Amino acid sequence: MCLIALIKSDYDNHVIFTGDEWDYQSIGVNFYYGYEFLTTGRIKDSTEYKFKELNNEKIQFWESASGKKAYYRAPFYPLFICVIYKAFGINPLIVKYFQLFILILSGLLLVFIGKLAWGDSGYTIGSFSSIIFVSLNYRFAGHLMSENWQFLFLSIITICMFYHYKGNKSSSIILGITLGLSCLNKGTTFFLFPLIIIADLVYSRTKNRIHWQNMLLFAVAFTVITLLWSVYLSIERDQITYISSQTGEVLLDGNNEFCNDGLWHPEWRNIPGSFYNNDNLSGKPMILRVINFYKKNPLHLLNFPAKIKAGFASIHSFIATITLFLIFLSEYIYIKSGAITDNRSRIACKLFTLSLFCFSILFWFFSGALNSILFTTIVFALFFLIIFFPGRFSEELHLPFQFLLIFLNFITFTLAFYVCNETYPGRYVKTMDGIFILINIYLIFKIFDHLNHYYIKLRIR
Repeated sequence: MCLIALIKSDYDNHVIFTGDEWDYQSIGVNFYYGYEFLTTGRIKDSTEYKFKELNNEKIQFWESASGKKAYYRAPFYPLFICVIYKAFGINPLIVKYFQLFILILSGLLLVFIGKLAWGDSGYTIGSFSSIIFVSLNYRFAGHLMSENWQFLFLSIITICMFYHYKGNKSSSIILGITLGLSCLNKGTTFFLFPLIIIADLVYSRTKNRIHWQNMLLFAVAFTVITLLWSVYLSIERDQITYISSQTGEVLLDGNNEFCNDGLWHPEWRNIPGSFYNNDNLSGKPMILRVINFYKKNPLHLLNFPAKIKAGFASIHSFIATITLFLIFLSEYIYIKSGAITDNRSRIACKLFTLSLFCFSILFWFFSGALNSILFTTIVFALFFLIIFFPGRFSEELHLPFQFLLIFLNFITFTLAFYVCNETYPGRYVKTMDGIFILINIYLIFKIFDHLNHYYIKLRIR
């Protein structure tokens, strides 16, 4: 797998001037030449930064940021770039190959996650998932994006969550540290912290004192990791700041009157008549301004489905997950319909199952064209079905709740902010790609296993 990825990789020693890449590259180069950490913009000669596809508009934008401090950036990934450049010189290619190694390691960890989730059969599921994951994402390592590290962090977090809920103290500490580092890399995993605590509290009804100790160890480890940087940043900015100065700004950019499509819309800042420029709450906590926005404009809550679709519909592995869930449900209904003695009921059940199966296939091909409300309804309907459906369906599905916590985290993040822009559609959610692929391979195995048992029964009859 490693050899295939290396052979197929076609990285070059340049950086595309787009998205966040220009910022990370500028910070790394400026640090290499002795400027303070997080100093962005063009300071040295343009050729030193090894950008490609530069034009006058991009250069003008770039120069406007010259010498500024990028306190809006979470520190981990910029520090990673800075360390690489200090050690090896300004070589984006080395960064890209290092990220490829991280990606491959993330893929290999899927094998272990599969084992933890589904026992011995999980090795096979994880092995297939690992190969598919690397094959689909190796090009992502060719971009200077913080999501490359998020793949690895999320894999480690998932593994530690399994052991954390089994009462392993060291795993609880590692879980807190890794989740903290993940938030210092990209804040997309922050909501996992309260979700893990909530799950711990639910578990506490049946757990002993050790369980409470582990929950405390996790919370302390996470808090220490994130607060160390936050205290430093607050001193530097002379203003209380948690992880980055961007959080509040992004909250407004993802929740304003221009967000009808669920994308990032910062243009309100340059429009005097926009809501936030006239809410008389300047200087107040951003969350209060957002609450006030929806209080005054409740119809904009209907934009939430657009956020879900914008973020998740562009992730092919997620579309495959929903499709396979629908097929699995179809198969389940079809097989169980054989227990119905009334012939009309049986026929009706099979017709419903057939229609659901056909819809599953259509969902894959036309998911991008689906109305955002319909798309979101299907997603949440299946989610609640998995969690709350009584009887043997949920038992046969056997989906680890750790996966559900991770999914809830990204759903919450999506609704609170946004996960998509035009340059990199759905890139924040894409860090769940490994988990989605695992679920997909598992569902394929389950579908064929159920069909095999069903046909064996038919032959016996």
